[in-house]
Amino acid sequence: MSWRTLTLFEIRNDNLQVTVMGNFEQTDAYNMNRIIFIVGFIVITSNLFAQERNSDKDIYPLPKGGMAKFRAKIYNNLKYPKDALEQGIEGTVYVKFMVDENGNVPKDSISVIHSLFPSLDKEAIRLISKSPKWFPDINENGQPIKCWLYNPIDFKIENYK
Repeated sequence: MSWRTLTLFEIRNDNLQVTVMGNFEQTDAYNMNRIIFIVGFIVITSNLFAQERNSDKDIYPLPKGGMAKFRAKIYNNLKYPKDALEQGIEGTVYVKFMVDENGNVPKDSISVIHSLFPSLDKEAIRLISKSPKWFPDINENGQPIKCWLYNPIDFKIENYK
């Protein structure tokens, strides 16, 4: 039995690295990628919402107003693309973006890491680009630093009829 080790993502150079090991056949590449993505995303989002870190001085970035308000703003401003609605396409788009040292989300840092449908991907990027200012990530020395974040945006037709 051969084991294949896959490194998923690193949010920051010094903190999170997710590794998955398993016996994966080449024919299972699609399912393997889905499993790896889901496991990685769970680990990342659980760390984003954690109140405690390895260091008392190391703080994750948070949107001003909190995560609940950020998520509510996303879903209140979501415009379901007509072509996706007509074709009955729904699911989740996963977006990667950076919060810089000043708490801004640079538009050129926003990208889709798990695509669903072109117009839904475009809408997800639009929503993240309207993100409010964030409290930046703070390292153990108390200095603000850049941080990459991953955010799911769910598109469910039943919510938009």
